[in-house]
Amino acid sequence: MDRPHLIWNNDGTGLMMEHSLTKVLSAKGEKANCVTSARRQTVTLIGCGSAAGVRVPPFYIFPGKRWKDDLLDGSTLCSAGTMPESGWSKSTVFMDYLEKHVLLYVSTPHPLLVLFDGHKSHVNLTLADWGRKYNIIFFVFPLHMLPYPWT
Repeated sequence: MDRPHLIWNNDGTGLMMEHSLTKVLSAKGEKANCVTSARRQTVTLIGCGSAAGVRVPPFYIFPGKRWKDDLLDGSTLCSAGTMPESGWSKSTVFMDYLEKHVLLYVSTPHPLLVLFDGHKSHVNLTLADWGRKYNIIFFVFPLHMLPYPWT
């Protein structure tokens, strides 16, 4: 309770790049036109913030094969991302996110507590060893549980 800057929560969500309309508003008797894509793609957004209200800039996981810097145009300052061929977060992507993005913004001589859900892309055998190296303690919540222990 007296060191909220040492407690961090990490979570991700999928953002649909295309949408499907359920209702369309148009003038009576007129045919409504809309443009949608036949296929759906999801971009994963990973966010991390402390109990003190400090945040790490967003990290994006895009589907595709070739990274282009303009993918981050219009995003929050210092946002970063990656593009694994599968388009999904994997344990290697999560480790890269922690090591190459989170550590740029979160470091202290005191142990950090990082909370996150138990998605299979987050949990791997090297995570505990990596955490010890950087003085980070991980607490894994059951999958899809909203961890807000300070409210």
